[in-house]
Amino acid sequence: SLADAAFLIGDGDYSNHGCSVVPGIDEMPFRIEKGVLIARGSFPYKNILVPARQTLSARAAERAAIDLARYTHADLTGMAIIDPTFIAGDGESEEARKAIGWLKQEAAMQQVSVHGKIQRGNPVRSFLEAETSADCLVLGSGKGAGRPFEYAITTHIAYWSQKSLLLVPVSE
Repeated sequence: SLADAAFLIGDGDYSNHGCSVVPGIDEMPFRIEKGVLIARGSFPYKNILVPARQTLSARAAERAAIDLARYTHADLTGMAIIDPTFIAGDGESEEARKAIGWLKQEAAMQQVSVHGKIQRGNPVRSFLEAETSADCLVLGSGKGAGRPFEYAITTHIAYWSQKSLLLVPVSE
């Protein structure tokens, strides 16, 4: 429910839902302890996009995306983005397949099907290109980052995305 979100970024009066509304992404606190919904007018959600990775922040986002897809009866796409070959090498393809497999297995327990997608490239650019077929993006944010700049990746996607976003904190 909206009461679980600490901040709701967008227009409208959400004070009855227990949310603090801030006018834009620039006003958002650096670290979040509760979910943040950035509403950009793409509700109802028919297609949800979530990164498929084997990190704590990604797992938190994946679980929230499964719950949201189940609640809204939306399609769920898990996207594993592999760094360019000159950075990552060839072994990351297997890790991406495992991450998509884990997401599909978790979602199956909730009777949610997942469309898996693996792409090589810049994570921000790849995710923003894939958002064209989604109504909502679900991203993990916080201490569970798998790469040194994962928080920065989430921040860039949140800033540049035209779709609604649910930012999910990592539970310790």
